[in-house]
Amino acid sequence: METSHCCQESKKTSHCCQESLKTSHCCQESIKTSHCCQESLKTSHCCQEFMKASHCCQESTKTSHCCQDHCCQESMKTSHCCQESKKTSHCCQESMKTSHCCQESKKTSHCCQESMKTSHYCQGSMKTSHCCQESKKTSHCCQESMKTSHCCQEFMKTSHCCQESMKTSHYCQESKKTSHCCQESMKTSHCCQESKKTSHCCQESMKTSHCCQESMKTSHCCQESKKTSHCCQESMKTSHCCQESKKTSHCCQESKKTSHCCQEFMKTGHYC
Repeated sequence: METSHCCQESKKTSHCCQESLKTSHCCQESIKTSHCCQESLKTSHCCQEFMKASHCCQESTKTSHCCQDHCCQESMKTSHCCQESKKTSHCCQESMKTSHCCQESKKTSHCCQESMKTSHYCQGSMKTSHCCQESKKTSHCCQESMKTSHCCQEFMKTSHCCQESMKTSHYCQESKKTSHCCQESMKTSHCCQESKKTSHCCQESMKTSHCCQESMKTSHCCQESKKTSHCCQESMKTSHCCQESKKTSHCCQESKKTSHCCQEFMKTGHYC
């Protein structure tokens, strides 16, 4: 191994190749062959040295050890290594810094999830349907994507995005058509006012005190809500609902416990 002639001859065999890689001279010579290149990548010293050559760099990306180290940062500049390396988390995070790798890597679920953590790529990837579906599972991208109609329709199916989207009037109107978002949106006054115009949301909203008080002002929701005990007790405080509710035995029993409705009911002999 100490002479160049023997080194050239021996590097064709695996045993001598492994031995010769410990010296810089043989290392430089042996990297020209695929066999020695694959063997040498197992050692850190040769890995760092080989990375400077394009041929070994392409070969080394196939192994996890060299890919994660120095070669990962260097190999990101070439399309071939970028495609190979993006399957590992470390290289995926590094490659996101360049536009070329970002476009390529966002096609896979792993890199898509990783890239979503940064605001720059989150806004960019939202334009594609694949990453949009993947990213909606994270809170940060959910807030950003709410500005587009396509992602809004998809996100409405999850509780977190549903709560966020309720804050805008446009998405509130769209989301209230589904039962899940309707229940969530009832907690905010703005959506409560909008949703009470539909029978489905009206029935759902009656279960909460805030919406119950608001809905009592309209005859449609009043008729629907008086069937439940909670809203019946609340509605007794207004004359309109009192007149309507006293026709049913349930509300009558509940309402006569309050002075206002009791005075009203006393006027009829049946309840007296």
